[in-house]
Amino acid sequence: MQALPFTIDSLWNLSSEQFQATALQLAAWQSQHVPTYKKWVQLSSPEKSMDFAITGIPFLPIHFFKTHQVLAEGAAIEQAFQSSGTTGDVVSKHFVADLSI
Repeated sequence: MQALPFTIDSLWNLSSEQFQATALQLAAWQSQHVPTYKKWVQLSSPEKSMDFAITGIPFLPIHFFKTHQVLAEGAAIEQAFQSSGTTGDVVSKHFVADLSI
């Protein structure tokens, strides 16, 4: 799996400006390394390409967590969490590659 452009520990002490820059880096990273998100960005915002403003980061519809495996390329699933499914519908799943995060 391709490494993130920052360390997870560095996220805890970000200034507002650093947070915005890091959020943009993370969105760009995800749009390159998470196939489901990459395709969503290409289909929903083709004019933006992968160049985001902080207010323009495309959010993945929650329904995709019911129908797609949202995980970075090459990442091994350490744990999968799922919704309770109380509506009798298909449950959503959140795949986590690193529980320490």
